[in-house]
Amino acid sequence: MWPFICQFIEKLFRETIEPAVRGANNHLSTFSFTKIDIGHQPLRINGVKVYTENVDKRQIILDLQISFVGNCEIDLEIKRYFCRAGVKSIQIHGTMRVILEPLIGDMPLIGALSLFFLRKPLLEINWTGLTNLLDVPGLNGLSDTIILDIISNYLVLPNRITVPLVSEVQIAQLRFPMPK
Repeated sequence: MWPFICQFIEKLFRETIEPAVRGANNHLSTFSFTKIDIGHQPLRINGVKVYTENVDKRQIILDLQISFVGNCEIDLEIKRYFCRAGVKSIQIHGTMRVILEPLIGDMPLIGALSLFFLRKPLLEINWTGLTNLLDVPGLNGLSDTIILDIISNYLVLPNRITVPLVSEVQIAQLRFPMPK
């Protein structure tokens, strides 16, 4: 599956992230990704825990110990300022919770998939080009903290990504569940 996941990530960068960055500021109007290669080393799942007690019978809860040590190459440039930068490797380690709910009697048997990190994952990035300045002691911790805060705003509890697999699922209820 890894080559297809890489294709999806490249499409996400080019069709979603690139236009969002261009539209964020007039100075970034010439921003573009020149190379997106996530690498040949796939994401590893080092452990899986499935909850069987105190769980609603219409859901499956999994905790995945994930680890990604990628030899990726992501290069970008801002033509207006002749600026080139990029990432040559990323490491991320953490516990991701996957909730499959509601379970239904028709295919695909699962109504939606929700995923999020229970705590901030550990992140290490090796920069290239102009962003190599972010590897300087003092700045590297700051840059990684800023990126982790951005990840947290989307992927760390209470934030979650919910992907509906059938059309009649109430996404708002799955994305913002009532506390138990």
